[in-house]
Amino acid sequence: MCGFPRLRIFSDSAMNAYSIASGIVTSVFDVDSVWAVFVRNGHHFMAYSNLNTVFVNRDDTLRAGQLIGQVKAKGYDNLYELEFVLMYDKRFIDPYPWFSIYKKSSSKD
Repeated sequence: MCGFPRLRIFSDSAMNAYSIASGIVTSVFDVDSVWAVFVRNGHHFMAYSNLNTVFVNRDDTLRAGQLIGQVKAKGYDNLYELEFVLMYDKRFIDPYPWFSIYKKSSSKD
């Protein structure tokens, strides 16, 4: 089990990763052909990982909704998985409230 809050988004078909907020790309790197992108927005840091292809570079300025990359398929079950982590300064925080789909669905109650 993971020791910090994260959001894992699954799909049975190819999908893209888009920035959920504006910011500056602070890091783009790969580990064993799996890419990750870190974006800073003020004191917030967002990490998008399990990317197959990346369309941004370090020091790029992103706007909310901008394409970051294509999500990598997991080899054993043909699912695509994007992992998203959110931090404020050096603390992990719950990423769910940052997603408009969560806000819309939770406001119906």
